[in-house]
Amino acid sequence: MALAAQSPASGPSIGTIEGDDLLVRGGTFVPESGKVSAAPFASGADVTVRSGQALIELAGGGEIGICGPAQFSVIQSGNSLTLALDYGCVHPKLPPSTNIVIYTPLIVATPIAIDDQQRDLVVGLAQSGTMCVTSSEGAVRIEQQLSAQNVLVPQGGSITLAGGALAPVDQAATTCSCDVQLSRTSAPAGPSAPANKPSVPDESANAAPPDLPPPAASSADDEPIYQVFMPALTFNAASPAMPPTPSPEMMVIVRHARVHPGALFTGVVEAAAPPEIGSSPQPAPSARPSQTSAPAPARPGVYRRIRNYFHSLFGSPS
Repeated sequence: MALAAQSPASGPSIGTIEGDDLLVRGGTFVPESGKVSAAPFASGADVTVRSGQALIELAGGGEIGICGPAQFSVIQSGNSLTLALDYGCVHPKLPPSTNIVIYTPLIVATPIAIDDQQRDLVVGLAQSGTMCVTSSEGAVRIEQQLSAQNVLVPQGGSITLAGGALAPVDQAATTCSCDVQLSRTSAPAGPSAPANKPSVPDESANAAPPDLPPPAASSADDEPIYQVFMPALTFNAASPAMPPTPSPEMMVIVRHARVHPGALFTGVVEAAAPPEIGSSPQPAPSARPSQTSAPAPARPGVYRRIRNYFHSLFGSPS
């Protein structure tokens, strides 16, 4: 692995660069044997990756991976970057605060952020003129420098061009992938600990997790949920015109309702205790209280009254 120094820096440092086999013109580097660690990278430097991979870490955040063989230059103006790609494969990952435009001899690729998210794309240009673009995060606008015609590569899409024409060709002609495996720059390590200091196991990892209170019930759970079904959005790179907007008649709105369960009672049913032996069963209490009294005597008839009258006059017969 080697890193060659050519001339003093042509611009301010915008980050660091490291790689396997680099040739940098316009940067100040010290050749080292073995692995090339991160070295200052100046704006306007011309980089040639003769083999292997390289990585540029920008001071303002983000990175640019390179898969060789490749040749390019990077110029920074404020929060904007201009990358002139002669050939090779570059893989920028930039935050929404940093803009980048990638120039090739015939095509200009401009990443477009979606919802202020980072841009993640791969642009490859073979020495034969075949070009490929893949966008993992955000969209990419591809524009022909001579005719000003442009197409939009959506997020998650890819396109392969040949000869600077916007007509897509077989994607197998150019491999549009570049996963840099170089180690990222880490902060310098602090003073080393004494060698004779015993290590103490961390008991917090084995501690039981604290008991968390159950989540409070939210009133939003009782609200209905609406789901919209519509035809899938399509994109055809061969057609520069945008596809028609789906008609509202083709959309279906489904309302999801939550069914609440009925009342649920929980408990234990115990059997009644058996009555004791020899004890009379207690009468069941009456629904209406009643008074206990002796039955009234029957009223005597006419014949009995006459007989009793004569007995009282003459006395009872012997």
